[in-house]
Amino acid sequence: MPWLSGTIGYIKVGRSLTVVELVTARVREPLLLWGDLRGGTDPVQPAFDTVVHSMQLSLLKEAMFRGLTVRIFIAEASAYIRFVEVSAPP
Repeated sequence: MPWLSGTIGYIKVGRSLTVVELVTARVREPLLLWGDLRGGTDPVQPAFDTVVHSMQLSLLKEAMFRGLTVRIFIAEASAYIRFVEVSAPP
């Protein structure tokens, strides 16, 4: 599973879409935490997925405010976030 490492530039939370910008040494990469790219109605998510997304969002917000490095694992050939890992400063 591919991963990217960097800091968080911004987090946009909407009704049916959440985007996280990962800032690396070379690029600013927008990634999707959850959402419907077609702009349709709210996707119905199982309760477990909602809890996981909430925990991931909390980790990303904390990392952004503290300037911590994150490692984000994404689905193959996709911009959807699968796992979030936050590292303590050295």
